[in-house]
Amino acid sequence: MSPPFACEIADPDTQLMVSAGRGDDEAFAQLVRIYEPRIQGLMRSLVRAELAEDLTQEVFLRAYRRRSHYVPAALFSTWLYTIARNVASNARRTLARRHETRAADIAHDGPFASAHLDRMDVALTPPERVAVAESSQMVRLAIGLLSDRQRAAVEMFRFDNKSYSEIAKSMRTTQKAVKSLLSRARAHLRVDLAPYVQCD
Repeated sequence: MSPPFACEIADPDTQLMVSAGRGDDEAFAQLVRIYEPRIQGLMRSLVRAELAEDLTQEVFLRAYRRRSHYVPAALFSTWLYTIARNVASNARRTLARRHETRAADIAHDGPFASAHLDRMDVALTPPERVAVAESSQMVRLAIGLLSDRQRAAVEMFRFDNKSYSEIAKSMRTTQKAVKSLLSRARAHLRVDLAPYVQCD
């Protein structure tokens, strides 16, 4: 009689994941090399293209955290794509909530809210105050629609004046990854804010 999951374990990728669950990090790294382009392609088709890289990292992070609990009841690819679809679904829900929240904020406060105008130079003319208020509101809205990691990097860099190394330490990543996050965030903001402000 064949052992449980024998046909699935015969799949080489499933074997790699079983090895990863036993502590073989090189086996997991090999799976990342194989599947990273495929997962990024899936994310581009399911969510905004600029989020694909961050969401792909989230997929593999979740897979790595679950490696010791992995049971080869199906092919590894099926298991990984299930995680990917869940990550994409969560991202879409998060983006939808942010859109709703920001839209509600704008509807409640409006670009003419006195709290915003009070912080502006009193020398500005009324039309200039309106323009600045609208731009400020759009900047906050656009930043709020970035991925969590991009938004965190932008806020620390722009508003907290943190260095790349400080941001990397705070986010538990590398300076190269921080630069990449900021670069993708700037590209996204340029598109969203082109009619309003310069992002550079």
